[in-house]
Amino acid sequence: MKRRVIKQGTATLTISLPSVWTKKFDIKPGDEIEVDERGKELCISSDSYFSPKKTQLDISGFSIPMIRHCINGMYIRGDDELRIIFDKPELIDIIQNCIDFNIGFAMIKQEKNSCTVKDISGSTDSEFDNMLKRIFYMIISFGEDGLEIIKKGEPIKDFWKRDLAIDKYIYYTLRMLNKKGHPQFEKTKFYYDILLLLEHLADEYNRLYKNTENTKLSKEAIKTFEDVNHMFRDFFDNFYKFEQKKSNELILKRNEIRNKLLKAKSNDDIIVIYYLRKIAEMIINILQVQLQLVL
Repeated sequence: MKRRVIKQGTATLTISLPSVWTKKFDIKPGDEIEVDERGKELCISSDSYFSPKKTQLDISGFSIPMIRHCINGMYIRGDDELRIIFDKPELIDIIQNCIDFNIGFAMIKQEKNSCTVKDISGSTDSEFDNMLKRIFYMIISFGEDGLEIIKKGEPIKDFWKRDLAIDKYIYYTLRMLNKKGHPQFEKTKFYYDILLLLEHLADEYNRLYKNTENTKLSKEAIKTFEDVNHMFRDFFDNFYKFEQKKSNELILKRNEIRNKLLKAKSNDDIIVIYYLRKIAEMIINILQVQLQLVL
């Protein structure tokens, strides 16, 4: 839409705000709004868009997985206060477990058949980049530490549960994007997609460890595991210092890993390389999203 510039006094130029926008976000005389200069553009925004969101959820008759999905989903969506109604008192333990998993959520009120959960954290925009880097480092460690355990012939046991910690931070970062967007707002969708793909990638490491308990891998499978871990670390480096040449090398490495699955001989190797190939494919999927950010 177009707005006519009006001169106020000797040096001040003003424009009017669209009435539909001011009504939608309840803008009143005296309120403060954000004005960001972006080259020849000015971006005007209101914090009222991000006012606390309160919702109610009745979980009576829900299965335990459904309860977890609903609470986690509302957390990721950006809800700030959630009143949960239930028909069985024992469900409070399940609810508390979900709350403990979600960073910043706390139960502030409990009654016979309901409880109230609230966000008490108050995240800031500056956290996003730090959280994203932390997630990358956690996944790198998930792959490299797991490989060392396998090399030493030690039991993998519950090592796969590290994936839960990764999910925890990914959910928190997705929540940040849903509540306020990325600091460069037009990039929000791309970073959201990247985080979801990182979650899926970590899930593949999780499945790999669950399915390789008490298995002995060949030298070739170990080498492929090392290659995939190096591939993800190289992708991380390229994510923060992009080079087209390195991006092409990542794609070629993915193609090599595809071929290794065809050459695998033992059943154990086939299982491991199957998951490693999925991780390699996921890395390239994330690269494809990154290209939309940098090109």
